Amino acid sequence: MAAAAAGAGGRAAVRGRRRRGRPAAQEEQEAVVLSVAECPVCRQALVEAVTPPCRHSLCLACFQRCLQGPGLCCPL
Repeated sequence: MAAAAAGAGGRAAVRGRRRRGRPAAQEEQEAVVLSVAECPVCRQALVEAVTPPCRHSLCLACFQRCLQGPGLCCPL
């Protein structure tokens, strides 16, 4: 009887995961994507991304601050 209850509980967990619509692996991938979508200069969300010749992606505000300095160089 306990095994049957455990089996039913296991199925309920699977059903719960399906109701959310995302398996655990997909949630992990989304977390990686979110961590990549951050400006390496200010560590805030990458808003209006700019990619200068150095190929680092920065938010527009950080890129504009870099332009105010002497010469254009990679801020990283």
